[in-house]
Amino acid sequence: MRGLPCMILAVGCIGALTVGSAQGELKTWRIGKGGEDWSAKVESMSGIDFESSPGSIQPRELKPGENLALRLKWKDGRPKDFTVRGEPRVWHNLPLETSYLLRLVDGDPTTSTEDRFKEPMASYTGVSFYFDFGEPLAISRIRFYPRQEGKDQRGYYYKDYFMKGFEIFVSDGYSFTSGGQPEFTLLESRRRNKDTTVVIYFSPRPVRFVRIRASVPDRFEIAEVEFYGAGFSTEAEYLSEVIDLGEKANLGKIAWEVSKWRRVDEELIEAPDADVSIKVEGRNGIDPTPKMYFAKGDTVEVTEEEYNSLKPEERGSIKEDRENWSPWFPLTSGEAFPSFGPRRYFQFRIRLHGTRTEMLRVESLSLEYSVPLLAEKIVGEVALFDKPAESVTEVEPGKDEVFTYDVRADFTSASQKGFDCLKIEVPTKPSFEGFEIGGSPVEPDSVYVNPEPPYYLEVFFPSRRITIADNLPIRVTLRASVLMYGEEFRGYALDTQSEELPQLIEPGDANPKVGTNSLRVFLLKEVAGRVLSNFDISPMVTPNGDEVNDKAIISYAITQLDPTFGRAEVKLGIYDLTGRLVREFSKKPLGNGIYQERWDGKDEGGKLVNPGLYLCTISVKTDRQTFRRTKSVVVVY
Repeated sequence: MRGLPCMILAVGCIGALTVGSAQGELKTWRIGKGGEDWSAKVESMSGIDFESSPGSIQPRELKPGENLALRLKWKDGRPKDFTVRGEPRVWHNLPLETSYLLRLVDGDPTTSTEDRFKEPMASYTGVSFYFDFGEPLAISRIRFYPRQEGKDQRGYYYKDYFMKGFEIFVSDGYSFTSGGQPEFTLLESRRRNKDTTVVIYFSPRPVRFVRIRASVPDRFEIAEVEFYGAGFSTEAEYLSEVIDLGEKANLGKIAWEVSKWRRVDEELIEAPDADVSIKVEGRNGIDPTPKMYFAKGDTVEVTEEEYNSLKPEERGSIKEDRENWSPWFPLTSGEAFPSFGPRRYFQFRIRLHGTRTEMLRVESLSLEYSVPLLAEKIVGEVALFDKPAESVTEVEPGKDEVFTYDVRADFTSASQKGFDCLKIEVPTKPSFEGFEIGGSPVEPDSVYVNPEPPYYLEVFFPSRRITIADNLPIRVTLRASVLMYGEEFRGYALDTQSEELPQLIEPGDANPKVGTNSLRVFLLKEVAGRVLSNFDISPMVTPNGDEVNDKAIISYAITQLDPTFGRAEVKLGIYDLTGRLVREFSKKPLGNGIYQERWDGKDEGGKLVNPGLYLCTISVKTDRQTFRRTKSVVVVY
């Protein structure tokens, strides 16, 4: 049993774990060491090596003397979208079939383009062959040649059908034209080539696309095109298939284990200081596919299978399913997987960044989740206490307000055991005002307010827990302030009697007498952009030691700054009527928040100031403008 106060459960990921209880199960889905096979759960990938460290994934490494073409699983035909990384492909610029082009990268020097480019009267100037590795790779050598043994029916040696003139272009896969085509640069040009085996050496560079163009009309054939380099892929990506948890679940922490490595000559050594990084993103949904497929015209939705069976001219667009799937969220190892409620399906992608000599290896990735749900669905809505019927909750920034937070649960199975605790996250330090069950005031078993950011309020009611047999609506009344437009009062239902994860409260109609159906609070339009709010100071200070008005309380709120990067330079001081600075309190950058200072009637030297009228001035400077306010305070003693 979890003790009070109730907190979001934090359980380390320790393999394919199931923690059972009478109420439910805490589980861990895992891929990598101790879990699923990385290669069995991949939807697409580029630059990923499954073999070098079994149970892990890492960037592909090119070794000197190794023909890259033999490491890739090639397909013929140009990609649909050059800007998207994908499968290695080979094609040409002719209206001919392309399957035979796979012979150019099959490692067999006895297969070739044969007689396709050997017609006596034809000109082959401009014939181009394209190779797409699917990702940028560090390439330093290209080699190509015709068959080296044997003769044709006319008695000519195959090896004499080498390209008599050619141009080689490369593209790094990062630069594209406005039309989405790769931007190529010329690597090598030979108008009079005399080498049956062409070898082009160049300094190692990222290459994704290669184009070999015949620059003279002479007949030719190509048996093999080889690519060589050295080092790790500097960028690699793994996209999982959609993972099915089997039933709707409350999602918990996601975590991954990694190690950093460096190639030193022939030795690969672990290097914690390696210049490498990882970016993990995830999304989750309520159905098996995050995409919507349409027939031509985009008015009729079809299944993926039906879409693929349509002729190209009968196909419409493919769109992201924003109704049933979340957007991609950036994930942090050891923190909760963001979601909009219980979800059955999820998907993740991993992007690895490194250097030619340093790489990051992903040992495993795991997600904890709990089933069954506490309830089939739990909805909530927030409103101002004195304006419950308003469709939108609007307030002044930084102003203390009283809010109601209504919650209603729906149950569909006795296996859903209910909950006995609510956790409500708020922008500023809250205070508890009241609690109701079924419309009647109830004294909760206990209440906890987190005094430091992130602020939240927890209300415990194990003696009146909500279950399928005793399912009544709940209302929490609390006091808090809002600092940003559209702040979400995110809430969770918890069961302190089990190890199940918290269940997210989804926005909805929890109380027919409340009109918001939302968990967001907005700012009044007339105060949009106002960074300084609720500046105030006690009107009088009497610093005589009797503990009555000995200090003036100065309060203010900084609001509507960007929560990630926003900072404002705040200057706060006391001035006499001549404009002389008497006492300075603050001269530092601050973010959104409610702040307070106290003035004891003394100057910078610690001496009491003379009785009289003084001015308290605050200046808040952002990158766009400066906000100033002044209020007076009287010193009497």
